[in-house]
Amino acid sequence: MRLRDERGMMAISVALMLIVVLALFGGALWQYTMVSYRNADRLERETQALFLARAGVEAVMAAWLEEPLANKPSGAIDRIYCSSDGSFHIEEPDDYVGYVDVLVTQIEDPGG
Repeated sequence: MRLRDERGMMAISVALMLIVVLALFGGALWQYTMVSYRNADRLERETQALFLARAGVEAVMAAWLEEPLANKPSGAIDRIYCSSDGSFHIEEPDDYVGYVDVLVTQIEDPGG
């Protein structure tokens, strides 16, 4: 038995190929979006860590510069905890979000 109209079969073939191509394109787009999202999230966490480290260094430098010359701390300093409200504590609070370990060494600046 012969089909009367082969154009219908051609249309179904084209429609199926189009569905497969669109599904592959959608999957690739979704994958690209997820990779971009993960990269942006990682970059944000790295940037936050960098700024927190820089702020910690500047806070330790400011505290060190405020001390009199004879009483400058050096060596390992006790662990400093940061609570969820942004304040720093020597003892571990219940709501701490992180901590900082500090090692202070004094070096001679060769540039003067």
